Amino acid sequence: MSPIGTYSRSILLTCILTLTACTSNTGPSGFLTSYDGFRSGPKGGVDWFWAPPEIKSEAAFKASIRSYRAVMIDPVWISTKDKKNFDGVEQKKLNELASHFRQEIASALGSRYQIVSHPGNGVLRIAIALTGVESPNRLLAATSTFSPFGLGISTIKKLTTGEHSNVGGASMEALVTDAQSGKALFAAIDRQPGSKDLNKIADSLSGAKQAFKWWAERFRRVLTQ
Repeated sequence: MSPIGTYSRSILLTCILTLTACTSNTGPSGFLTSYDGFRSGPKGGVDWFWAPPEIKSEAAFKASIRSYRAVMIDPVWISTKDKKNFDGVEQKKLNELASHFRQEIASALGSRYQIVSHPGNGVLRIAIALTGVESPNRLLAATSTFSPFGLGISTIKKLTTGEHSNVGGASMEALVTDAQSGKALFAAIDRQPGSKDLNKIADSLSGAKQAFKWWAERFRRVLTQ
């Protein structure tokens, strides 16, 4: 039996999302049916990655997805039962973010794949759970951007943890399956912080949107390499 298994709509609806918001050591949220067999992702890639046990090389992975010509992208799922993972962001904004995330993926993959709405032969299915959203404090974001002291502290944090302070970000889990058979092809768990720029002051959710764009580009690279 696959360590991921075939995902079901009931699991997507009922699972509680518990990824930590302050570290890249993301843990199981319950979105996936199993977390056995995950391994650390490559440098510059996602935090955690899973592929079927029979896939033992990059060449084998490429071969497993080469025949697909279309992609079905499920609506991005959000769990708001545990509000702390979403930093107080209101439901309307979360729905907008979910839609934005899905559009980013469709845009990134549209030049290579036909985007379809139903399963079929040669169709990949992408299911994603948005497991956390972080929005920085605007005053602190401004202080750490314009104040020499604040910028210095933010730079030190970047050197020690890999990200600046007060930049926001998002966490997600994703499962890619054969849309017709339901066979799991690969899965990922990741958290991405935003970058240090002026957008954080005007839009507190720009860090999450930057994460969406990064993930969409990552999907494109993985599926079209």
